[in-house]
Amino acid sequence: MKTIHPVLNNLRFGGSSFNWYLLLVILAAFIAILSMGAGLWSLSPNHVYHELSHMAFSQLCHQQVDRSLELGGLPMAVCSRCFGIYSSFSLALILMPMLIVLGLRYHHPWAIRFIVISIIAIGIDFIGNLFGFWINTHLSRIILGSNLGISLGWLLAGQIKHLNNTTP
Repeated sequence: MKTIHPVLNNLRFGGSSFNWYLLLVILAAFIAILSMGAGLWSLSPNHVYHELSHMAFSQLCHQQVDRSLELGGLPMAVCSRCFGIYSSFSLALILMPMLIVLGLRYHHPWAIRFIVISIIAIGIDFIGNLFGFWINTHLSRIILGSNLGISLGWLLAGQIKHLNNTTP
């Protein structure tokens, strides 16, 4: 493989894996935008987009209005925690190649640990709220969801980069 520049060479995902990665980034960004619901476009609650965006996530999220952020006066199609997951996953996939250039190293065991820690933290937050030890807020839910989304993005981007480096 021809070296264009030592730093830029680290950014290469190569041929078809780059195409799959680009497709994944576009899909993740689309899902993050869709999760914001009709308020993003200042549409009315009766608009078909509002119905479709909520219906698209109805099997993935409880969509409780009191746990959803509002955008344009309308509740998002997902709760604040799910929005944190979708938006940060998308952002992590977009930023990962740049972070690799800046020296971020991918370690599969650490990526898995961060995912497990994020899931445990979400579970603790859920249980603490359920039993009345504390009341979780939009901010705590977004932060914990974002930790999971970033961890998943790091895992996936790192795996694609790792697979590309191990194939001839």
